[in-house]
Amino acid sequence: MTSPPLGAPAPTALADTRVELHWLAQVLGAVGDAFLPRADDDSQSNLHWSADHEALVGRPIGDGARCALLVARAELAIVEADGHLGNRLDARGHSVAELLTWAGAATQEAAGVSPKAPPVNRDYDMPGHAVARGGRFAFEDRPALAELARWFAGATDWLEDARRFDQRASDVRCWPHHFDIGGIIMLEPDKPVEEARQIGFGWSPGDATYSQPYLYVTPFPAPDDLPELPAGHWRREGFAGAILTGSDIVASESPTEMASSFLHAAIERTLPRIFPSKPRASTE
Repeated sequence: MTSPPLGAPAPTALADTRVELHWLAQVLGAVGDAFLPRADDDSQSNLHWSADHEALVGRPIGDGARCALLVARAELAIVEADGHLGNRLDARGHSVAELLTWAGAATQEAAGVSPKAPPVNRDYDMPGHAVARGGRFAFEDRPALAELARWFAGATDWLEDARRFDQRASDVRCWPHHFDIGGIIMLEPDKPVEEARQIGFGWSPGDATYSQPYLYVTPFPAPDDLPELPAGHWRREGFAGAILTGSDIVASESPTEMASSFLHAAIERTLPRIFPSKPRASTE
C-alpha cells in the first residue's frame, strides 16, 4: 500500500469541515433507510469507501444504483449499476431537506424502484451545525475536504489490511451516525452482540472526544492488563481503547507503517487477554 499524502491541512484543522460533511453523509443513510428493508444490524444505512470514485457509497438499490458522496467535491451523486457516475449535485447552497428530496428522486429514477417513504434524517445525536436548523451547506474550506478524502482513502486501506488479521472480522463499513469506518472481530458469535466478547477496530475523522482523525482498537470487555503498544496510547476514560491520533500518524516517516503496526499490535496483543481459550483464526 502507498501512504496517502497526509498532513496539509493539519489533522487539528479539519473539525469544522468534518462536522459539515458528517451532516451531508446523513443523506446517504436516509436513502438506505427509505429504499431498503431494515436489517437486524442496521446495515441498510451504512456506507463503504469507493477508491474508484473517491466517495462514500451506500448500499445497492433496485437494479444496483447507489447514492454516493464525493467527499473532496462535497457533491452527491448516483453510481449507476454499471459503476459509472450518473446525476450529480453540488451540496453547496442547498439545505438538508432539499438534498434529501433530490437524493430520493435521483435514486428512484436510477434504481427503478420507489422508496417505502421519502428519505428523512434520523433523530439521533449529531454535532451542532447551522444546517441542522435549516441552514445551507457552504463547504468553504476546499483543502480540508480534499484532506478528509485522503484520510478516508488511507484509513480504509489500513483497516482492510487489519481485517485480514482474523477471519472472524466483519466487513469494513462507514456508519453515518458516528461517521467512523470500522469492523468488529466477533469472538463469540452465538451470543448477543451486547454481551459477546469482541474487538472493534476502526478510524474516526474526529468527534467530541478527539477533534482530529484517529485510529482505534476497542476490546470488550477491556482487560485489566492492557498491553504495551508500538505507538499511540490507551484511553480509559469513558471507554477503553487503543488510540493513535492523526497528528502522530502524519508526524511519522511512514504513516502506513505506523498505522499498520498500531492496528496489528493492538489486536494481536489484546486478543489472548480477553479470549484466551481459542487461538487466532488467521486467513494467512
